[in-house]
Amino acid sequence: MNESLRELLDEKEWSDTRLMYEADVSPSTVSSYLSGKRGHALDFRSIKTLEKFAKALETEPEYFLEYRQFRAQEMLREMIASGEIDLEDLEEIRARRRAEQAVSKNKGAAGA
Repeated sequence: MNESLRELLDEKEWSDTRLMYEADVSPSTVSSYLSGKRGHALDFRSIKTLEKFAKALETEPEYFLEYRQFRAQEMLREMIASGEIDLEDLEEIRARRRAEQAVSKNKGAAGA
């Protein structure tokens, strides 16, 4: 996430201090995310920080891979808890995706 955050700062020509001010977070928070010490394994608290960064930088939180992964995990937990999906469904989805990827890979190799 630190690379994506740094890219956005570079695009806007912002300093770390500007991000701190615009996102209303502490200097240590900005430093921790930019150095990669935080932002790998997200929790609800760090999601809120990421949303502040995204809003300040005028982008969607989904810009960050870690945010999308966190949301997918939460959605999956909710769906399992409610009975909408179970392990067999996940195995079927995985098998289908792997088969699609193999077909795509074979088509690419045949065209080369």
